[in-house]
Amino acid sequence: STQSTWEKSCVVSDCLLCVCKSACQMLRAAATGCYWLGRSRLNATLAAACSTTPSTDALPEFEFDKLSSATLAHLQDALDPLFDECGFDIESANEVLSLNVGAHGTFVINRQTPNRQMWLSSPISGPKRFDWNGSGWVERRTGQSLYALLRTELGVALGRSVEL
Repeated sequence: STQSTWEKSCVVSDCLLCVCKSACQMLRAAATGCYWLGRSRLNATLAAACSTTPSTDALPEFEFDKLSSATLAHLQDALDPLFDECGFDIESANEVLSLNVGAHGTFVINRQTPNRQMWLSSPISGPKRFDWNGSGWVERRTGQSLYALLRTELGVALGRSVEL
């Protein structure tokens, strides 16, 4: 990876986690390390440089609706036969896909139109938020795709390989 360790894990005590590359670049240019700015000034700098709410200008709502609906439909179509075969439930209602995997719990996948994100609540890894990167839904902090995460975690929960 071309990211430095500092960019990936820029944390100052209990303050804001720096997950925005532009904020890291700005701080690196201004200082030799996070501690130089001090906690309150660092928080203000990061907040200004890296809003936690993604820009909705990048993906128009109609395109987001099309992509997110297609993703949910594809996941349901791909997983329905597998879940029937394994004896587990899959439900879809109001743009929310619920995947009950018995003792492992329930995966919930839904879209968040205001943020232009797909959200996953996983009984294995917890909540995740995925942004469209032009070719797929990717978790911003880890770079992992929604499909890769689901293949891995559903494979564990179902005890078999999962293709999406």
